[in-house]
Amino acid sequence: MDRCGQYQLLRELGRGATAIVFEADHVALGKRVAVKVLHPSLAGNARCEARFAHEARLVAALRHPHIAEVYDTGLTEGGLQYLVLEFAERGNLAALIAERRPLAVALALELLIPVASGLAHAHERGVVHRDIKPANILLALDRAGTLVPKICDFGIGKSGSPSDSHLTTQGAILGTLAYMPPEQLRDSSTVGPAADQYALGAILYEAVTGQLPYEREVTIEWMNAILAGGVAAPSRVRPELPVGFDEVLLRALHVNPEARHGSVKEFAAQLLQFASGRTWTTWASEFGVARDGEMRTADDEARTHGALSSLLARPSDVRPSDVRRMRGVGVRWAMLGGALGVGCAVGWAAREQAGPTGNASRALIGPALMQRSAQAREELASVRVGPDTTEPEASAAPTVEPEQPTGASSESRAGVRVERQASLNKAVLGLDVAPTKSRRIAESRSASVADAGARERLNVAPPAGSESPQVSFGNNRAPVLE
Repeated sequence: MDRCGQYQLLRELGRGATAIVFEADHVALGKRVAVKVLHPSLAGNARCEARFAHEARLVAALRHPHIAEVYDTGLTEGGLQYLVLEFAERGNLAALIAERRPLAVALALELLIPVASGLAHAHERGVVHRDIKPANILLALDRAGTLVPKICDFGIGKSGSPSDSHLTTQGAILGTLAYMPPEQLRDSSTVGPAADQYALGAILYEAVTGQLPYEREVTIEWMNAILAGGVAAPSRVRPELPVGFDEVLLRALHVNPEARHGSVKEFAAQLLQFASGRTWTTWASEFGVARDGEMRTADDEARTHGALSSLLARPSDVRPSDVRRMRGVGVRWAMLGGALGVGCAVGWAAREQAGPTGNASRALIGPALMQRSAQAREELASVRVGPDTTEPEASAAPTVEPEQPTGASSESRAGVRVERQASLNKAVLGLDVAPTKSRRIAESRSASVADAGARERLNVAPPAGSESPQVSFGNNRAPVLE
């Protein structure tokens, strides 16, 4: 057989139990397609022929970029049914996994997140595939040369329509054992969307570990292992897998369908935290992942809080490891910024404490720090250095000492003030700052202020040509607390 209607068959692409797939060209248009022909051994089999027609109707109703499109249907000259499908230039996912296993998590998700989108589209329209496996995920190319996965072979798909109920006998086992969930082993006629979620999880498990979830030499032992559950964590096979990946994947492979993710969409949304930046940017909105990295669904907020928060605004070429590294840098910058903020607040409060707005600074600094400050001041006030500097009583006659513009008396008083300030800083803030140029400037200014105050009390005019001293807080110089 070298032709099916208007399609010239070029080569065989693969064959299964019910059909053979060929690469072909449309004779008139020259369009490259895939032609799926019913296996000759099944000619005249009413059930198989009905499934062929059923697949064509199902796929025709599912218009999605990641579901292989059906272009045409017909009969060969020998009376065999055939379907004309979208052609995939890069074969299927089974060949890719066999060639490159295990795949990087980012690559596996770049191929399987779109498949989840296609499955979610089918589930929303009441269709369950029931045979999701790597061989049924075609790899086409878009205009940019990027791989585009497409779901194919809805031959045993379940639509829920009463007219299709006769296609699956109650208690029958349909599907591929390696990717089949336990409930499908018991009765394929009753499975729902959770069965496709399980199969998608099994594909992801195989892609990232290079092993099937349950693989045994004897078929009956394999079936019993699937029914019993308890698949090994993927990180036991590949310890370098990201933290949290086990939990998300193993939930999809849970033996109980009710314990799996609520839908394929929820499964994909959880997987996005491990995807590349390009995959996350492309699919975040479709799967309900907000830009702040949290699920929009309130039911999943607790489970996803923090898991997706590292994904605030990832560029398209950023990988999850880069995001974790950037998150660590961000935390360190936040800690540094917080420390600087506290330091500035304390310094401002210390400045305010010296002026008339000291009460406002107490409200900002906090009771504990103000208590420590008050205690330190009381201790420093009890220390008397040099001559008594208390104000004389009104009845006592003031004693005028000789003017000492550069004498040791004013310098010693300034030194005492600076030492008191240093002691206060150490007691309150835990600082032990060595004398600096700013500190020496503060000493000279403090001495000038003290001399001016003494002259004012004694009504002694300042020396000719001098100006009234002022205390400046500019240029980051710390004030001297009296």
